[in-house]
Amino acid sequence: MGFLYLVSPSTWTVSNDLQTYAWAIKQQNIMNNPENYDVWSEKPPWCQPWTILLTGSVIIATSWLLFHQWWLSLPVAAVIALWWWYFLLAYPRLVRQAIAMEQSQPSTSQANSD
Repeated sequence: MGFLYLVSPSTWTVSNDLQTYAWAIKQQNIMNNPENYDVWSEKPPWCQPWTILLTGSVIIATSWLLFHQWWLSLPVAAVIALWWWYFLLAYPRLVRQAIAMEQSQPSTSQANSD
């Protein structure tokens, strides 16, 4: 027995793989509700916000404890702050924007049929 699911607005397919079916249902839910999409639900445990914050804090603290020089620790902290900004703030926002843009564009199958 296969699972029938929607691949794109005009394409249906059948899969015998429950994992593929679950993935397709999740993708469809994401496309239907991009503003509620949680990018962190897709990431492994070592790439969660708390691990990113903890790792950055440990790196900054280690640079201070090893060197006791603010002029060495400050550039390390700046790089970590940039890393935090990108992965904790910008990346999730960009993913949600990409989903919304993909949702607002007509599919290629519809564009080719016109």
